[in-house]
Amino acid sequence: MANGELSEFVVSVRFPANASGTTGFGWLASWRGDHQLSRYVRDLTVDGATQVIQDAPGHWRIDAQGGRPLTVRYRIVPGADPSPNPGRFDRSAPIIHGNVFSALGMAVFGRPDGSEKSPATFLWQAGSAHIPLVSDLQHLSAPGQSAGRPGTTEDILMSTLIGGAGMIGATAVANKSEPRVGMLPGSVAKPAEFVAAVRRIVAAERHFWNESDPGPYTVTTTPVPASYNRFISGAGFDDSFALWVNTKSSNDDLSFFIAHEDFHSWNPGQLGKPYADASAEQSAAWFNEGFTDYFGQALSLRSGAVTVEAFRDIWNDALNEYANSPWRNAPEATLAPAFFKDQGAKRMPYLRGAMLAARWNAQLRQKQVGASHAVPVDLRSVLIEQRRMAATSSAQPTDLFVKAASQYGLDVKEDLSRFIDKGETLSLEPDTFGPCARVITQQRPSLEVGYTSEDHKVTVVGPGTKAYLAGLRVGMVIVQKIAASPSDSRKPYRLDVLDGKTRRTITFLPQGRDQVTVQQLQLISPISKDCASNLAGIRSLP
Repeated sequence: MANGELSEFVVSVRFPANASGTTGFGWLASWRGDHQLSRYVRDLTVDGATQVIQDAPGHWRIDAQGGRPLTVRYRIVPGADPSPNPGRFDRSAPIIHGNVFSALGMAVFGRPDGSEKSPATFLWQAGSAHIPLVSDLQHLSAPGQSAGRPGTTEDILMSTLIGGAGMIGATAVANKSEPRVGMLPGSVAKPAEFVAAVRRIVAAERHFWNESDPGPYTVTTTPVPASYNRFISGAGFDDSFALWVNTKSSNDDLSFFIAHEDFHSWNPGQLGKPYADASAEQSAAWFNEGFTDYFGQALSLRSGAVTVEAFRDIWNDALNEYANSPWRNAPEATLAPAFFKDQGAKRMPYLRGAMLAARWNAQLRQKQVGASHAVPVDLRSVLIEQRRMAATSSAQPTDLFVKAASQYGLDVKEDLSRFIDKGETLSLEPDTFGPCARVITQQRPSLEVGYTSEDHKVTVVGPGTKAYLAGLRVGMVIVQKIAASPSDSRKPYRLDVLDGKTRRTITFLPQGRDQVTVQQLQLISPISKDCASNLAGIRSLP
């Protein structure tokens, strides 16, 4: 600490020297595009070494007698701008400011080369100030204590740490399976509601997968600049999740996001063998991401974390996005190569997969109409069977899903050919979501935002667009999106912009000249007590 404020991490890493007499030590080469994870390291020294040479950025060669105990010591300085509204933020940069801190393991901890699978322990020394910590590293056994699970160096690197006297949240739990939640001020608007939602969602997803002995789970939230309107970013690890948000994101937004990412703990990793390559994985995004969206939303509702109205709204946003996407009818052969190059192309498998999941779940439900005393069957039943099959199968998840579905009389091959391979337009039946909602079809003006921006600066404005006619011009800086629906052409955009030194508000409807056919989910009044259960569609869940 310096002048009563947190200023840096002081880290010690202990391990034996290699038998060869030369040991490499360093940081991961990259994480999600960050290739300089070691840039926060200062004053690295090694006790027990005869010579230490930095032979590459973020990497040191340590000469020492084979087997001799070594202790690497260094400082980690803050990397994030603590001011309330910087132009950018960096997820891997440690925040150490005032009485709070937030960091990821791969930026804080170096390790001996090739040690990722080696046993490892973690010990937090809070000092005389008793600085509190919330981290998934606390799930691991520590020196001198038996509690916790065995850990590896990889666990240390793939971790999230948050704390300080200014931290808020649920740092204590009633039992080991109840998630701990650590939040920095300015990240979540309603902390108590957020903690309750996290706990409901995590419990619901473990129940969905019949997890009888779930281990501990940690969620951390770190604020991003206020100019990032409703921005949410996250990183999931084995038993934790790190969020970067600000108070402009609603708890509904956060609930759906958490539910999606937590569902990835099972899909696709536990539902088949790994995909052969990146291309195969991209082509399977309708299952990996679309199904995860579908069940994440259903379980958010089923758990009580969100309302039926919030569930309706997120589905209507998705149906609007699907109807207006220029990639709506792109065949898979065109879509997959563009997955990481175009945001619209990346989103299409999410949309198609969720709509197919809803379609197939409704078909399974219809198969049971009129059957007396039938055990409820739905798409969850298929995934549970698929997970069981995956234990002995060499098939990748999408192929195994087709096999599991066929065991319940659901043949999905024609739908996959039409809607995934060929890109035909998908539409949902009116009763897709059960008796308390209807899917209706409407004609609306097409969605045309009319401009693009980068780092808050307007880079392109389409001539003749509503944005142009309202006065938006290239070079203006968007200080804040006061109102902006990414999918509904009937809702106005309101932009707070800087035009040179002049502050202005520009308002326009994001509408093009064409009409599009849009499906929407409409609740049937009055809302029944079992509406949430019916909308979620998971009848096989007790």
